Amino acid sequence: QVRVERTTFSSSSEAGVGSNGEGTSVTLIDSVVRDNRFLGNDATAVGARLGGKMQISGTAVVDNQHRAMHSVEGGQMVIERSLIQGTVSASTAKESRAVEVFKGCASFTNVSIVRNSMLGVLVGEATCPVTMDRVLLGQTIPKPNGRRGWGVSVQNSQLVMQNSALFDNCEVGFFVYGSARVSVNQSSVSGTQKTSDGYYGIGLFGLAGTFTQVTHTDVRDSQGVGLFFDGASATVFDSFVSNNVIGLHPQHGSLLKVEASAPAVPAALVVSVGESTQFNGNESRLGSGEYPVPDPF
Repeated sequence: QVRVERTTFSSSSEAGVGSNGEGTSVTLIDSVVRDNRFLGNDATAVGARLGGKMQISGTAVVDNQHRAMHSVEGGQMVIERSLIQGTVSASTAKESRAVEVFKGCASFTNVSIVRNSMLGVLVGEATCPVTMDRVLLGQTIPKPNGRRGWGVSVQNSQLVMQNSALFDNCEVGFFVYGSARVSVNQSSVSGTQKTSDGYYGIGLFGLAGTFTQVTHTDVRDSQGVGLFFDGASATVFDSFVSNNVIGLHPQHGSLLKVEASAPAVPAALVVSVGESTQFNGNESRLGSGEYPVPDPF
């Protein structure tokens, strides 16, 4: 077990601070991890893997290449009161992401994840429900060709977000696919932009096989569709869908149903929208026809 306080780690190559293996635990408090470089294989500034545990509090993980943090292959990570900013792509062949949780576990509380390249948070096959509470995640930067710039991508995992904000991302704010189950409560998804060549601008997107629960949430100012469900299931209650080009669009088997109360057991392929949900100021409340679908990250 290692405890590190008020320390700066700078200009390392491929790995900055890590907790690897069962029985390994690292606590990082009031510190800075910056300028970790990618040398051709991989790069993670702060990581937990193979059962290792990492607790991060009051720490800035900034200006790193490829990936700021990961919790993978059984890793466990708890991040509190921290900043993750300025992650950049190492090469045009690598899709960078600020945080990756793959076959690991993570929780985020009072964390800002801003101004990173290509993707804020990637969650795949997580070993626990990943939680985000009081998280600011936004202003993700696309590649030079203008593509990506997503906020969160969730695959085959459970994620619970509350009291949080996704803002000013590009293409897609929140992407849900595989067998993912996502809950967004008392949060906002705002300002999702299209690329320079007109791709997407989707606030929250659910792909076939997924279920998304949206409650007490504001989805607004999307340059495309606020809520988009493609062969997916969802419930949207006690929420505001405002000032989007299109408020909500179901396609490829997703069927819209307006209900007084949320179903006890959500039905497959049904997008249940509560009478309590308000649509205001959208150019169109509902989309029609078939819209292009983003490729998974």
